[in-house]
Amino acid sequence: MKLQVKSCLKTIVKVTDLVTIQKLSAAGRHQECLQACQNALQAYPEETYAYKYAGKSLLALGQFEKAQQCLAKAYELDGSDPEIVKDIGNIFLNLGNTDNALEWYGKALEINNIYAPALNNIANLKRQSGNNQEAINLFKRAIQADPKLVQAYIGAAASHLALKDLDQAELFAGQALAINENTPGVNEILGIIYQNKNNPEQAVEYYQKELKINPKASNSLLNLGLLLLQKGQAVAAVESLVKASAIAPSEQCSLLLAQAYQNLRQFKEATVEYKKLNINQSKNKMIPFNLGVCLLEIGDNNTAIEAFQIAVQLDEAFIAAWGNIGTALMNERRHQESLLATQKVLDLDPNNPTAYMNLGGIYKELGNLDQALAATLKSLEIKPDDSDANINLGGIYKELGELDQALAATLKSLELNPDNPDALINLGGVYKELGQLDQALA
Repeated sequence: MKLQVKSCLKTIVKVTDLVTIQKLSAAGRHQECLQACQNALQAYPEETYAYKYAGKSLLALGQFEKAQQCLAKAYELDGSDPEIVKDIGNIFLNLGNTDNALEWYGKALEINNIYAPALNNIANLKRQSGNNQEAINLFKRAIQADPKLVQAYIGAAASHLALKDLDQAELFAGQALAINENTPGVNEILGIIYQNKNNPEQAVEYYQKELKINPKASNSLLNLGLLLLQKGQAVAAVESLVKASAIAPSEQCSLLLAQAYQNLRQFKEATVEYKKLNINQSKNKMIPFNLGVCLLEIGDNNTAIEAFQIAVQLDEAFIAAWGNIGTALMNERRHQESLLATQKVLDLDPNNPTAYMNLGGIYKELGNLDQALAATLKSLEIKPDDSDANINLGGIYKELGELDQALAATLKSLELNPDNPDALINLGGVYKELGQLDQALA
C-alpha cells in the first residue's frame, strides 16, 4: 500500500512539473523553462518531456547543437511523438539544411499523417521554392487537420498572392485575422493585396496595423513609404523609409528615400541616398539624372556633369540632361564646352526657349553681345512671358548701352514676377545709368 502511495505522489509531481514547463515554454520564458527541465531531469534522468521542452527552448534561443542533443535524446526515449521529430526538422531548417528538414518533417507525418505543423512547414518550404500550388494544397491539408493553425492560413494567403490570385489571398488572410487579429504578417499581406488592387488608402491602413503589431516589419515600412510618397506626403514617407533602411537596407529603399528628400528640397540628403545606388549599372536614365539635379543644387557641378553624362549615355536624345550639362559647365565657367552642350539641345529641339536663353547667357559671358542678344530675343519669340529671359535681355541691352530698352525689358520681367530680387537689382542699376538716382535707390 505504501508503495502505491509513493508511486502516485511521483506521478502527481511529474504532472505538476510538466504543466509548469509547458506554461513556461508557451510563454516564451525559455531560460526559466530550461531550469525547470534541468530540475526535472535531476529527479528523473530519463524523462522524455524534460528533454523535449529543453530542446524546444534551446532551439528558440538559437543554441542548435544543444537543442539537437536534447531532442535526439527525447526521440530515443519516445519515437512516437511527431512534435519532437518536427522540432528536429526545425533545427535543420535553421541551419539551412532544407533536405534534412524535409526528411524529418516526413518522419513526423509517418507517425501522424495529419500532423498539421509538419504539413505547414513542408508547405512553407514548397512556397519558398516557388511551388505555390503544391504549397496551397499542403496548407489546406494542415488547416483541415487543425482549423486554428493561423500560420497555415497566412501561408495559403501568401501563396495565392504569389500566384496573383488576390481574392483567394484576401480570403485566407481574413480567416487568419479572425483567429488572431494580432498575428504578425497578416496585415502586411492584406496591405500588399490592396496595393495590388489599386486601393492605396486601404493598403496604408493595413500596413499601419501591421506596424503596430510589429514595428520592425521592413516590407510594411518600405511599402508604406512608397504609398506616402505617391500621395505627396514626403515628410511621412521619409520617416517610414528611414526606419526601413535601418532594418533592411536595399537599393529600392535608398531610391525612394532619395526621391522623398528631393521632393523636400533636401538635396544633400537626397545625394547621399542616390550615391548608395550603383549609378553606373543603372538602366533607368532618371536615376543618374536626378542625382545630377541634386548635385547641381548643392553646387557640385563637376560631379553633376558626370551623372548627367551617364544619363545621356542611356538616352542620347535626353534633352533635359544635355541642358543641365550646359548649365553645370557654365557654372564652372567652361563656356566653350557649355556652348556645345547647349547647341546639342537645340539640335534635338530647335524651338527650345530655355536653350536659347542659356545660349544668350553663354555668348554674353564670352563677350559676344550681338549673338547673346539674338539668342535671347529668339527665346522670347518662342516664350514671351519668361521673366528670366526678360531679365537677361535687360542685362544685355544695358551692356550694349541701350538703356531705354534695358529698362523696358527689366520692367517687363517685374511685371511677370514682381518679387524677383535679381530683377529689382538690375532695375536699380539701369536707373542709376539713366541718372535717375531716387528711383535707383527705391
